Amino acid sequence: MPTMQAIHADIRALPVAAIVSAADEPSLGSGAEGATITPAYDLAADFIIHTVGPVWQGGEQGEAELLYSCYRDCISIAEQHGISSIAFPVISTGSFDYPIREATKVAVAAVSAAVEGTKVIGEVIFCCDTKADLAHYRAVLMQPS
Repeated sequence: MPTMQAIHADIRALPVAAIVSAADEPSLGSGAEGATITPAYDLAADFIIHTVGPVWQGGEQGEAELLYSCYRDCISIAEQHGISSIAFPVISTGSFDYPIREATKVAVAAVSAAVEGTKVIGEVIFCCDTKADLAHYRAVLMQPS
């Protein structure tokens, strides 16, 4: 099982194999589903995996399943490309209004399930913009599975 940790940092500066970018749907192109990967160019990472998180609509519109699939699809792409370390931002909580408590639980559950038995990914980082988000992630990561 890969190591998983939460940190407070600028995701663009992390020296990991891939960072995840929470993209707006149009930027993935017409008809794109799930996630896509591009080179990271001048960033510290080698790749950027782009995903579109769901907009919070009260929690009864399948938002948890959609958010779960964002994380799962990113891990799948990372495995396909031999990526050994990946950093995730807090997806959908900003302008998409997903509550941080719920988003954190979904993120950790999805990534934990997706990396179970992996032979490729050795490190997962949840990169938080705020110390409040960091506290949520650390609390969930410390809970027994």
